[in-house]
Amino acid sequence: MEEEHLHTLTAVDALAVTYKNQKKWKEAEELFLQAIQTRKRVQGVDQDVLSGIASVVSIYVNQDQARFWRKSNY
Repeated sequence: MEEEHLHTLTAVDALAVTYKNQKKWKEAEELFLQAIQTRKRVQGVDQDVLSGIASVVSIYVNQDQARFWRKSNY
């Protein structure tokens, strides 16, 4: 299947969500960013691109929260 095919992008997003849920932040971030770039090139900026951006932002927030809790000894 082609990298730019809608089903492929949906599968990449699903894998990124799985990594995010497993707290594999780097892997999730890379896949979300890959899907965002491809979707922007193929579809332009739309709901799926904005959703991907929101997912990346949530990874950054989760990483900061994890760092905070490790530093605060809780």
